[in-house]
Amino acid sequence: MSESSRGAHPRLTIRHVLADAYRAILALDSPLLRVIRDLTLRPGQFVRRYVEGEREGVVGPIKYALLTLTVSVIAGQLGRKLYPLELGPRDDAAWIEALYAASDLRTYWALPVLIPTAMLQRLLIWRRGFNLAETYVFLAYVMGHFFWLWVVGALLPKDIRDQTLISVLSSVIPCVYVAWAYCGFYGRRSLSVVVRGLIVFMTFLFGIAISISIVAGLQTMRR
Repeated sequence: MSESSRGAHPRLTIRHVLADAYRAILALDSPLLRVIRDLTLRPGQFVRRYVEGEREGVVGPIKYALLTLTVSVIAGQLGRKLYPLELGPRDDAAWIEALYAASDLRTYWALPVLIPTAMLQRLLIWRRGFNLAETYVFLAYVMGHFFWLWVVGALLPKDIRDQTLISVLSSVIPCVYVAWAYCGFYGRRSLSVVVRGLIVFMTFLFGIAISISIVAGLQTMRR
């Protein structure tokens, strides 16, 4: 590095790196926290504004979904180390290990699975005027935000996860959130939109589950 360039641009320090990380991730006006806040409080309206052109100062849908998926994988691995599964004499350890490995790889196929999911959503709610790309953006944001629930669930101890109240809430909260997001995105609070949105949501979860099972089966066969 030349002396002139050093004078014009001060050298990086750890303080500079940490300050940049704080501004990008933890600052109240950071793009990431802004997306998390809006997807928590007004998911449908936020994505609708993004689709309509208000895209400055926010994290894009693909990047956000990849972030949440990656965090969920890390949380799942950490949860398995903190609370290891107790295998019974009839449990297939090889299959469970393959299933965990396949689950950790969901980062790589959750976004592709959203493509046929978006096509189904367009088929079910085609009169609302959103094209396939706009529908995919909605799904990437909302389903990506949904994975934060998986992060919380993965870090909860098993005895807490198995409680009836927690089990009910873990099923009800995602459905309520998804229904709320669909109503906000399509600008209509109707049973028809809610039912169709939940059908799409269940289809997405089914696609993820099938993908994980197929990959786990292939990994088991290779062994």
